[in-house]
Amino acid sequence: LIEELKVEDYSAISIIGGSGTVAHLWGHAGLIGKIQEFSVAKEPTTAICAGAITLAQAGLLKGKTATTYPVELMSKALEAEGAIYRQDGVIVHGEVITASGPAEAADFGRAVTAALNLCPLPH
Repeated sequence: LIEELKVEDYSAISIIGGSGTVAHLWGHAGLIGKIQEFSVAKEPTTAICAGAITLAQAGLLKGKTATTYPVELMSKALEAEGAIYRQDGVIVHGEVITASGPAEAADFGRAVTAALNLCPLPH
């Protein structure tokens, strides 16, 4: 269970998107709590597609630009949590990373590995 996950056992958390995200991850109190724990620990806290809304629900995107899958339901959900929606591929704010969707998976992966200090971002 997500509630049993120990943040100190992991180097990052990444929330995926997809068809079940709205029903099963948005508003999930246990997940939102873990996202906040990763943020406090200064670990990479990342999301792609509809998963970005969970970062916003955890308070990580207030006043920050962020991206999600480019449909009104998702952009409005980000904005409702205080994020500034921008239709971009990948947006990085320190250890907080959002990506718009499957087309950006490779760039998202590169940003996450850079946040983990596994490799530098290409220039």
